[in-house]
Amino acid sequence: MFKILLVFLVSTLFSLPCFAATITLKRGVGLDTWVTWPDVSTFHSEKVIQTWPEWRNENSPKQLLALKEAGFDFVRIGFEPSMWLAQTDDQAREQVITRMKEAIAEAKTAGLKVVIDLHTIPRNKSDMGIEHHLKSTENFKRYMHAVYQLGTMIAGEDPAQVAFEPINEPTIDCPWHEPKTNRWPAMALLLHQTARAAAPKLAIIMQGACWGGSLGLSKLDPAAFRDGNTIWSFHHYEPLLFTHQGASWFDGPATYVTGLKFPADPRQKSNILKMALQKIHTSSLSAARKKSLKRQLRQQVENYFEVGAAEKMFNDEIAAVAAWAKLHEIKADNILVGEFGVIESDQAKPVPTDLRSNYLKFATRAFDNEGWGWSVWSWGGSFRITSDDESRTLTPGLFE
Repeated sequence: MFKILLVFLVSTLFSLPCFAATITLKRGVGLDTWVTWPDVSTFHSEKVIQTWPEWRNENSPKQLLALKEAGFDFVRIGFEPSMWLAQTDDQAREQVITRMKEAIAEAKTAGLKVVIDLHTIPRNKSDMGIEHHLKSTENFKRYMHAVYQLGTMIAGEDPAQVAFEPINEPTIDCPWHEPKTNRWPAMALLLHQTARAAAPKLAIIMQGACWGGSLGLSKLDPAAFRDGNTIWSFHHYEPLLFTHQGASWFDGPATYVTGLKFPADPRQKSNILKMALQKIHTSSLSAARKKSLKRQLRQQVENYFEVGAAEKMFNDEIAAVAAWAKLHEIKADNILVGEFGVIESDQAKPVPTDLRSNYLKFATRAFDNEGWGWSVWSWGGSFRITSDDESRTLTPGLFE
């Protein structure tokens, strides 16, 4: 059945006219995907289904209104498609969709536009993680079938108010992977066709491979999609040593770094290195892993503290996307920085507000100068722009 659907998509999509994006996205914030990132074993729980998305459990419409009053014009609502795939009966799926539509309505009532972001995370060996969905042709067909079903559920939304993002951060085709692959461009085209057939009037937001970064975006050819109602998104967290310092889930030297400033302050260099090396040394990692991390740490710290290097790491991403957009004649309104941000706290003590603010203001000025829309990550959680996950009071001074 789905093969027949794909044939229909290919035969009909290319007759669609090219036109400008139906929605304008300027200043946005990602609402917590799932506050507690529940295990897939809970996806069938009535409590989980009834209270999705979790941020609605503890927050009021007034807090969404506060985002609008602070100058944000849209929110990026994460929807876990794996939860939809996990359901085995129509009633449970209908409840999930009802919750999604209620969340959309709440945001719109607050005067905010909405991006519905199908946001699956890496889940190691689980059959509900992003890697599983991208692993094989059959798995990806199943994922696209879910995209089609979910897209049809929001197809009737106002295209000036709602956009559809059918995948978050494809993890394939990274240059350090072996063997090297370039699977995503063809897969992205099929996914776009599926999303477009499901929601003919909504803007479709597409990302490149390798975690949605600028490199993956640069490998996509917009002309192949033949659809002007597409917004091209990339995620920007460079330099990672700064934005992910202290992140327990991050598999790299940044996990062991704390107190790093942006732009770089050379007076910090020796102390930052010393503290991070000590943390690696006292960790429970294997001797081989410790040795590798220490080598990577020394190199990354050395690179970060070269004069102007930290800013260059950031600006190189901007330049790459700007060059790609110019090459393909993509208008600024059709480019979105779908995620960027700085960790506030995780396993380490919180990064001071002034250090985070320096980066966020530097970033938003750069995006605004290009005329691109942006969505900061995130409303709550470890990258939060609020003082806590209960009151959701916006942290003063983070943005201009």
